[in-house]
Amino acid sequence: MRRLVITFTAAVLLAAASRASAGGVSAYPTSASQVSNQVYQPNNLLGAPDGQYATFQADQASVVLNFGQDVTGNLTVTYQLLQFGAKYRVDFLDGNGNTLAYGGGTFNIGTTDVVPFSAAPTYRAVRLTDTDSQTFNIDAVAATAATAETPVSSTPAPALAPSSGAAPSPSLPPQGSLIKGTETAAVYEVGVDGKRHAFPSSSVYFSWYQDFSAVQTVSADVLASFPLGKNVTMRPGTNLIKIVSSPDVYAVYPGGVIRWIPDETVAQILFGYDWNKKVVDVADVFFTNYRMGGTLTSSDVAPSPDAAQVPF
Repeated sequence: MRRLVITFTAAVLLAAASRASAGGVSAYPTSASQVSNQVYQPNNLLGAPDGQYATFQADQASVVLNFGQDVTGNLTVTYQLLQFGAKYRVDFLDGNGNTLAYGGGTFNIGTTDVVPFSAAPTYRAVRLTDTDSQTFNIDAVAATAATAETPVSSTPAPALAPSSGAAPSPSLPPQGSLIKGTETAAVYEVGVDGKRHAFPSSSVYFSWYQDFSAVQTVSADVLASFPLGKNVTMRPGTNLIKIVSSPDVYAVYPGGVIRWIPDETVAQILFGYDWNKKVVDVADVFFTNYRMGGTLTSSDVAPSPDAAQVPF
């Protein structure tokens, strides 16, 4: 399907909007949790719109966004349309994570979905879910902070995860640890930068590790205490890569640098006569994880996996 990149704001109107004051203060999520597999860069959803997007890549990909306070009024979703007809669901949650109301929507040009909300005066968090296989990007969501005149929920809020900028405490998994959340399938490596770096596919993971025996399962709070960093790229000297939409094949060098292999002669000299058996497809959305280097020639040296390390 031909992709279009069109950025605009869709206002999800709630019936509770009448309870918000006209001069209400905008409220933005302060933490992301319960991040499912196939939601990439979820911390980009935090704060005001800034042109940095989280990508929803598959059916039922979802994330919970906590505002850190009771909010009400319209939920404004700033997004980037990649495919027409992308469908999503919004669940409005109280402080204990219980669903107060929900509604559906479709990301189309100029489309605004009205989602009734009358189950409670306020809500504390929202769950965003991709309800089909269409890919879309979301920059931010905004509600209205509950004012003194607005009745607030008496439900106590759970302890919030540290903000994305909080430094991990000494008791947390150290640098080099492999971690995953209790409610997510994604595996991350804790980098020297104190961030968690996702392995975007099994082929990337197994280019670095033989099995999952070293992976630690951690709580959502511990997982959220590590800011989300860049994705891990293919280990140099293992697989050659290409994207699904192009026949071009690349060798991966340290630092996520890729170099185009211009013909079969160069491929055979540098990577052997079975070079084509080493080629792995990389999803188009992950191709930007890599940096383009110079074209390879027969006099170049092939990358070695022995000198490679996860570049974070």
